[in-house]
Amino acid sequence: RCMSEAMGGAGWGCSLQEFKRGINTMGAMGINMFTLHGFYNECEHQGSQADWPTSFFYQNPYWKYFKTFGDYISRICYMNTIGRPVVDNALYYPINELYEDMIQGEANEHGKLMCQDFDMALNILLCRQMDTDMIDYESLARADIRGGKIEVGQQSFSALICPTNMKIDEILAKKLRDFVENGGHLIFYSSIPGEVAPEPFGEYTVFKPEFLPDVLNNRFTPDVQVIEGDNTDLYVNHRVVGDLHYYMISNSTNKKRQVTLQLRQVGNVIRMDPETGKTMPVKSCSKDGGTRVVINLEADEACYLLF
Repeated sequence: RCMSEAMGGAGWGCSLQEFKRGINTMGAMGINMFTLHGFYNECEHQGSQADWPTSFFYQNPYWKYFKTFGDYISRICYMNTIGRPVVDNALYYPINELYEDMIQGEANEHGKLMCQDFDMALNILLCRQMDTDMIDYESLARADIRGGKIEVGQQSFSALICPTNMKIDEILAKKLRDFVENGGHLIFYSSIPGEVAPEPFGEYTVFKPEFLPDVLNNRFTPDVQVIEGDNTDLYVNHRVVGDLHYYMISNSTNKKRQVTLQLRQVGNVIRMDPETGKTMPVKSCSKDGGTRVVINLEADEACYLLF
């Protein structure tokens, strides 16, 4: 399970629709256990709640609707728990490298730049509907290399995206060579001009974080592309259970939109509403080796596309 203690700082003025936006966005990131912060027995006295966030409990006017909201969250959690994720991209998490750039618990200038680059790389990929998970040294070191993919736990990655300050020891060097020799995609990034890839991969091109989506699109067919419509704050999550593939699509904005998606998965597709569990037909066709789908999404609405 992947847990998030969430939405504790929203304030008393936050509506259930705005909370739904938060659930949808985190659901599209793969969260399948939500800890809502918080529920207080009483809020009448200073210090009685021992914390400052708003209460989701009976003190809030929307409490009478919370059962509906809770059922909605349960469906998202269920769909994100069954089966396994389909994620192409692994972003190396440079936590060990960051320790070298810490002074009394604070990152120095180089450490801050490392964090900025990492955040930029992750955000630009997610904002281009390219699902990406983080992988640390220990996970990478124990991963298996099969068929040009990094396999660890339930995950199977086609691309590994690394900062130029990544420390590569003999264990990782062998692992990464096997990955590349078997058809995997190893990519290095940095926003610092003149940076070079770490040895023994010093001949590799270093890309700025903002160019990573285009670099990946040129390496292999992306799982999701927005062909028409606004892709701002549109997030996706792809999972598979047996022969069933499904995508969660979240419109994490307060405006309705229509988008045309190119999905790598092939087959007949139907749409499911996580609020009711009902399914409905969706406009789709086979195109360019995948499936093209046209969907309309209301403000803060999410849906599932089932294959």
